[in-house]
Amino acid sequence: MLESVELTGTLQSVAFWAALLAPALYLLTRQKWHLTAVFVLIFGSIAAAAYAVHAPLSLVVGGAVLLLLLSACRRPGHALLVAVALVGSLGIINTQFQMVPTVGAITNRVEKVPYDKLDSVTPGKSVRTSVVLGRGRPAEVYLPPAYFQGATLPVLVLMHGNPGAPAMWMEEGQAPQIFDEYQDAHGGVAPIVVSVDATGSFTGNPLCVGWAHDYISDELPQAIKQFFRVDEEQSHWVLGGLSYGGTCALQIATTATDSYGGYIDMSGQREPLAGTKQQTVDKYFDGDADAYAANNPIELMGEPGSYPGVKVRFVVGKQDKDYRTGMEELYRAARRAGMDATLTELPGGHDYRVWREGLIRNIDFITRIGGINHD
Repeated sequence: MLESVELTGTLQSVAFWAALLAPALYLLTRQKWHLTAVFVLIFGSIAAAAYAVHAPLSLVVGGAVLLLLLSACRRPGHALLVAVALVGSLGIINTQFQMVPTVGAITNRVEKVPYDKLDSVTPGKSVRTSVVLGRGRPAEVYLPPAYFQGATLPVLVLMHGNPGAPAMWMEEGQAPQIFDEYQDAHGGVAPIVVSVDATGSFTGNPLCVGWAHDYISDELPQAIKQFFRVDEEQSHWVLGGLSYGGTCALQIATTATDSYGGYIDMSGQREPLAGTKQQTVDKYFDGDADAYAANNPIELMGEPGSYPGVKVRFVVGKQDKDYRTGMEELYRAARRAGMDATLTELPGGHDYRVWREGLIRNIDFITRIGGINHD
């Protein structure tokens, strides 16, 4: 019963905001008027600066209120108020990005086993493990029960966003739980899921060019084959990602098409950018616009029929005001280029509610490419 308790609904959001605002109002009403004015000025400055860089409004207000509360804290007894407000702040972040939808998302987790202990896994179990797959890049891996029964399985490679880390597809994205449900209904068979470090650091942005492109398109598949028993035919594999990871997936689809058998772009950019287009060209391509165009899917797909039969799935949130229009344009360009492409628009914004459901909606796509869908 407790596992079904929702953490991201409207009532929960109201409760989290109350937990944040009530302590702040309590402390502010007990300050001298000139101190209150200073605190309000701090709040306004933080909110204005964050809004200017297009930070989500709820996070702008929530973060500013929390800082306001911390600055007004004067006595040891105020620590309890700060703790309550901190819980409220974490809840607001969770509802903004839909990271942990229910209590069950916290408690129902696939067991994690060290890589060197995989030989001792009990038959019939699925597990997670961690490895370093080339270039010192960490990865999180889900292995279904069939793997421990000698099956040779296809691979789903997932890439996180920016900022982000490989564990986010396994935790907030709930990939192990999603594919555990699938294997439970299919005799223990499911793809091996590898969530990789595609950026080099939590806040890195290599634009999926240079080392990052070579790693995802070539070096990573070879490393996976060295560490795990897999179906080595990469046309049975799927590469997908969210936000930056989605952008990178489409870049690989258009620049190293044969690296994988299918691609999933969830909430990716219309074109790969780090700042303005000119700033991106200058920083990553030494001002060479042609080199940028050679790594830009929207330009590469400009010629009709240029990518016949390439399998791509686009997913975006209906309320994702920053990415939806661009994703729709990419989908149309992909169709004109001859790709086997679909676009799925789901309730939500730029958040894990969309990305979890997007993964679920594409299980059939993933398993059919992998040759393990027998429905």
